[in-house]
Amino acid sequence: MADHRFQPETLAIHAGQIPDSATGARALPIYQTTSFVFDSAEHAAALFNLQTFGDFGFTMRCRMETLRVYGAALAPASAWQVLQGVETLPLRMERHCRNARAVAQFLRAHPQVSWVDYPGLPDHPQYGLIERQMRQVEGAPGASGLLAFGVRGGIAAGVRFIESAQFMSHLANIGDTRTLIIHPASTTHRQLDEAQQAAARAVHSRTDSGSIRSPA
Repeated sequence: MADHRFQPETLAIHAGQIPDSATGARALPIYQTTSFVFDSAEHAAALFNLQTFGDFGFTMRCRMETLRVYGAALAPASAWQVLQGVETLPLRMERHCRNARAVAQFLRAHPQVSWVDYPGLPDHPQYGLIERQMRQVEGAPGASGLLAFGVRGGIAAGVRFIESAQFMSHLANIGDTRTLIIHPASTTHRQLDEAQQAAARAVHSRTDSGSIRSPA
């Protein structure tokens, strides 16, 4: 980030937190987290396939699958933090929607991007539905902060893009205040064959496996 000059409000979110050096854990306490910052596509794939935990693998599988899928009782302090966050949710969502729309418009015009999937763009198949059901944010329907796009050059280009990104966190989670990014074909859906990836939309139906997803 030293090569760029960011505004203080951006630096306060993106530059203030360093993942745990031993585990790569983003959320604390480390022993309870299912959120890790990835070093590379290989590292992400190994985490999702539970290949990096050794004797701790069974415990992590219980935590990363059972906890993530079924949920668990919330600690009182955690519940209080959730309530604190909910108080500013409307303001944050307006900013998420505005930022995502700006990113989608920028990507649409970029020569190395083959497609952009964001329901806040007027030519999206669901734009009419979004326009009817969602609140207006600065004159346009608020279509969330999540978008997907395709990098020209296939899976290798997608991996290269991810590993060259300086500003965004390489994470699969959504709902964070930070900008996150993931390349499904080489990480979360890597264990699937090409047909299964296509069915899961890890590979976009209109292009190859350069598909990138990002909560902007």
